[in-house]
Amino acid sequence: MAQNMDATEVWNQTYQLLLDQPLDLTLREVACLNDIKVTNIFGTMLVLTVSSESTRSVVEKKLHSALTQTFSQVMGQAMTYVVQIDPQVLEQNAQNVNVPVPQPVPQNIAQVREPAPPVAAPRIVEPEIVPPNAALDVPQNTRDEVTHLNKSARFDNFVPGDSNQFAKSIAFATAERPGFEYNPLFIYGGSGLGKTHLLNAIGNQALLINPRLKVRYTNSEEFTNELVIALGNNASSRRAEMVEFNRRYRGVDILLVDDVQFIAGRDTTVEAFFNTFNELYEQGKQIVLASDVPPKNLKGLPDRLISRFSQGLPVSIDPPSHELRVAILRMKAKAQHIDIPMEVLNLIAEKVTDNVRVLEGALTRISAMASLSNQIITKNLAEQTLKDFANSTVEITPTNIITFVAKYYKLTFEDIVGSSRTKNVAQARQVAMYLSRELTSMSLVDIGSTFGGRDHSTVMHACRKISAEMQENPETYTAVTELTTQLKQGNGF
Repeated sequence: MAQNMDATEVWNQTYQLLLDQPLDLTLREVACLNDIKVTNIFGTMLVLTVSSESTRSVVEKKLHSALTQTFSQVMGQAMTYVVQIDPQVLEQNAQNVNVPVPQPVPQNIAQVREPAPPVAAPRIVEPEIVPPNAALDVPQNTRDEVTHLNKSARFDNFVPGDSNQFAKSIAFATAERPGFEYNPLFIYGGSGLGKTHLLNAIGNQALLINPRLKVRYTNSEEFTNELVIALGNNASSRRAEMVEFNRRYRGVDILLVDDVQFIAGRDTTVEAFFNTFNELYEQGKQIVLASDVPPKNLKGLPDRLISRFSQGLPVSIDPPSHELRVAILRMKAKAQHIDIPMEVLNLIAEKVTDNVRVLEGALTRISAMASLSNQIITKNLAEQTLKDFANSTVEITPTNIITFVAKYYKLTFEDIVGSSRTKNVAQARQVAMYLSRELTSMSLVDIGSTFGGRDHSTVMHACRKISAEMQENPETYTAVTELTTQLKQGNGF
């Protein structure tokens, strides 16, 4: 019976049972009960939403035992819950809008025992359509110079669905109260599913709530490079460089580390990261990590570090469902002003199932073909365009991409990663950067490092330029299409 109940039914039954029990609730506590909404159910965990910090404190402390027991009674199994503040209320608070908190109800207990008003049932499987420029992986990258956060990656432009909603809810709760319940928070899943977006959203949301926080986003490659630079100086300046390195990473309130799996095998980096992790954890600072695998499956890392990763909360992001893929495509098409029939969106969602970047690449290819041939987008056009566009089991690396692109343009590997700015070399380099972004899980920063230490903004410009050229230039479209096919087939690897 409990398995078939939605969040509304669970809360209505729980509310009534609570009022029927001799709990001796104060009017203030009853008012807090009236403020609760159950907004999601994930297995044995419920997500409760309230309108203020004071209400959350009551719900988490004074009402915890009663709520936990009653939720378990209603669901027929042991249940737990997390409490978040309504995102809309937080946004209003950030804009200095006074938000009323629940007040004691001026009624007698008999009146209070009226059934709770119905609350809106959440849509767990049905994805929410969000405003333009929203995606699991935001294309724009306005990187903050101090925090290194992508300011475009927020919770309000993260497309939710049943495959990622739990991770989003936990991430949001972490941003609200860093260093409390979920520390460290370990987010894992395949490439292109939104891990980087969530890491940045946590930092941006935390700063929205408290601008005085010190936040730092990094990835394993950047952490390693900065450590190498600090250690590479002469003896007289090395100490000062290490002090500055430690200040950047240990003097923060929230540390967000992407692609943590790549520190494996680098003994000096592992030791520095272990010490950084310990110091922040002992100070009660929030640590959020992202990886392509759960902590227990990390290879090449010492057990002591894996143990610390596991002591918090590991949450997964799974590949998007068909419905979520369609929702993402609809949002992307709207943002790019692409007129595309629903049957074509469904076709793309059926054809591409592995990750969001590939999904967006398929949409770009269809749009480019329609633009180049001066046709409207139809199912037949989409089928022809995507006939060789399939999910690949071949591992594609930046080295593969650069090698193939160099051969295609009759250049050398060194030309692509070197400093030459001649027109043909620059074009080939930009195509290689675009393919690296579309076909690998690498961040803009990592791609820039691979291409001769170039800045992430250079990579971002290249991706946008090639994407736009594909709509207008048949040569660019053909190059990207043929190279993608060759890379996915693994020809010559």
